[in-house]
Amino acid sequence: MGRICAQAGVAKLPPLQAAPPKHRYERKTPGELLRLDTKKLARFDSPGHRVTGDVTQHSRKPGYHVLHVATDDHSRVGFSQIQQDETNRSAITFLLAALRYTRRWGCVSQVS
Repeated sequence: MGRICAQAGVAKLPPLQAAPPKHRYERKTPGELLRLDTKKLARFDSPGHRVTGDVTQHSRKPGYHVLHVATDDHSRVGFSQIQQDETNRSAITFLLAALRYTRRWGCVSQVS
């Protein structure tokens, strides 16, 4: 099969070329865009069956913690905080904490 591909010219790689420069997207001024993200993290109080090998035992308090992350698009200053849930109250609490933190670094000019 390799010989047939080589005869057809499809087995040859193109000549090495320099990779095109990566265009880094970024806002012009700090605080112009604050990116927010969340990630659910499993909560458990003892090792699971993959560690113990016992599939009959379960965690007594299964559930999730929520990791909230904020990153300033210009400076790449980041802030993260773990909350108990994804409710509006938790999100607003996190956002205010993130704005206060990024303000200390000069990324946000005013926080009410």
